[in-house]
Amino acid sequence: MRIGRGGVSALVLLGLASALAWRSLVDVDVGLHLAGGRWIAEHGRVPGADPFTWTLGERAYVAYHWAFQLALHAIEGAAGATGLAVFRFALVLGTALLLLDGLRLRRVGSLAAAVTALLAIFATEWRFTLRPELVSWLLAAALLAVLERHRSRGWAPLWLLPVIQCVWANTHVHVLGLALIAIYTLDDCVRRRRVRTPLVAWGAVSVAAVFVNPYGAEGAFYPLVLATRLTSGNLFAQHITELASPLAIAPDAGGSFGSGVQLSAYRTLFLMAAVALVVHLRRGRLVDAALLAIFGGLSLLAVRNVGIFTVVSVPAIAAALDGWLTSPDAAPHPARRRLADALLGLALASAFLTIPRVVSGSYYALDRRPDRFEARWCRDCLALETADWVAASDLMGRGLNDLRMGSVLVWRDPGRGVFIDGRNEVTGEAFYARYLGALDPDHWTETQAEFGFDYVTLFHRGDARAVALARRLLDEPDWRMVHLDGAGVVFVRVSGPNAHWPAARLPHPVGPEERRRRLSEIHVEASAGDQLRRWLWSTRPPPGAAQGLGNFLARVGESAAAERPLLEASEANPDFFEPHLDLGLVYRELGLRRAALQAFRRAKALAPDHPGLAPIAMDGD
Repeated sequence: MRIGRGGVSALVLLGLASALAWRSLVDVDVGLHLAGGRWIAEHGRVPGADPFTWTLGERAYVAYHWAFQLALHAIEGAAGATGLAVFRFALVLGTALLLLDGLRLRRVGSLAAAVTALLAIFATEWRFTLRPELVSWLLAAALLAVLERHRSRGWAPLWLLPVIQCVWANTHVHVLGLALIAIYTLDDCVRRRRVRTPLVAWGAVSVAAVFVNPYGAEGAFYPLVLATRLTSGNLFAQHITELASPLAIAPDAGGSFGSGVQLSAYRTLFLMAAVALVVHLRRGRLVDAALLAIFGGLSLLAVRNVGIFTVVSVPAIAAALDGWLTSPDAAPHPARRRLADALLGLALASAFLTIPRVVSGSYYALDRRPDRFEARWCRDCLALETADWVAASDLMGRGLNDLRMGSVLVWRDPGRGVFIDGRNEVTGEAFYARYLGALDPDHWTETQAEFGFDYVTLFHRGDARAVALARRLLDEPDWRMVHLDGAGVVFVRVSGPNAHWPAARLPHPVGPEERRRRLSEIHVEASAGDQLRRWLWSTRPPPGAAQGLGNFLARVGESAAAERPLLEASEANPDFFEPHLDLGLVYRELGLRRAALQAFRRAKALAPDHPGLAPIAMDGD
């Protein structure tokens, strides 16, 4: 049986989405949701007050995504990390299939569908994390499937609308679904020129369905309360990338939503949405115009809204693009056909070439992302070694932790309250400001006097604030570092209840002969051919625990101890400039000029245009 261009396009794009959806578990918020599901299962009810912190335990807590959390807890208990990966894969692939069906329903051409879908995949794949927003994507796509069928064909199973809304009200922010229903209902009334329509009736039932949740009216209206707390200009948005506007973010490989591919795909899609908005207004397609305007505006407010914008806007953008491509006055038919074929081939080639890069890991590694094409926990990304050490240590008294560490501790150490975790709706801006002050080493004396901490647990990897506080604690005679690994560090107060814990053992220094031998064995492959190979297929992951440990020790002034793990990282990850750069800085600090030059030259060979290496290279030469 012959498969047409549309079938080939669908298979390639589904293959790309599937490859990107199958990845390791790296998001610290997974711990929060697993802890929430476990609490609900153990108590047989949803919480009414915060059950996880010792600082905010009396504060009201509405677990509006309780059903998602309970599902995660059940899946993890039955099938572990593999089960969670399968669940995430099903949510992403289900959304993709529904969107492709929507494009088929609208009879969108292969080129418009492929270009729009490809941009959508690249713009959203960074959010293929195990969060309840994936459920929102799936439910939004399902609502669009029902509503668009009703609009274009005059019939659809409208009874699904309240069912979808009821599920949505117990898993995530259901007002997004009500907005979709409202847009289509208003259009239906205008077209029929009457108010009493089946869609109006089922829309009213859908509104009532959101009250079917354990919190009743409070749960139904809670998303509106969240909207007033988490606006783009508040304190959270100034410190958390996903709450900032995507227009305010510069490309930064290794940062959240930081790669040029993600940003470029979103911004191109948004520009296409703006053009499509004008096209649909001129054609009188007010439904699509409203969808693009409302959800496009949401995406401008915060990075985390990019996913729902993409899901809702793909059919509308593709329909507008397809209409322009097939317009009789756009270009002579033969030229338009050749151009369309070339663009379609380019889009599918881009998708097809990305699949092996995802499978090998080079797609993630070149952006220093820890994701891998496998179903397992990323222990370094989640600081599980640190969390498990704290859980087994039976530390006593009050503890300070940073936000990321708290989100993991509530899962791995359920018997102990944390200072803060990632639930910003519970934290509030006022306490978040106090938390930022607690991490400020210049205010440590006042912070300690206010809270009386007996231990401190920090997720130091990639967090300058955590490293700065750790450096301060190392200089405090009343504090001792008792645990250290590549992602986290634990301190205890010497005069407190945990004084019996001995100091953490640091890596022992490297001797001259060992240093000379190991440096001579590090080989960097930096030719154009090597770079192309690494771009297309490379199973070498980015620097991990050893790099994290060495980098931390170097930044807190323990240069001699930092050398050994940084040597290990340079040997295990020679294709990445970071270990070589850190090693060079350590050698420069230790006064080992020749070794420093060797490391700097390796880093320069791998990243000749990196702005941070230019002054270092000049100093070395």
